[in-house]
Amino acid sequence: MSKTRWDSLVNRMRQEAETTLKNNRSDGIAIITVNVVCTANGEPLLWVVANGKRVEPSGQAAEIIRQLVV
Repeated sequence: MSKTRWDSLVNRMRQEAETTLKNNRSDGIAIITVNVVCTANGEPLLWVVANGKRVEPSGQAAEIIRQLVV
């Protein structure tokens, strides 16, 4: 994927996370789902970013996820 496309995808996911967590007063966690349409060679053509979901309880979400993946 070209750097420009990658940056565009990352920015779009960041926007969705910010929108999902806009009323959050702590360091919340959002789940962002992205569907990518690719060529037969695996080159991404376009993507669809679905509505984000806030992980609750927000104040503890980051620590709980850290504990689960260690």
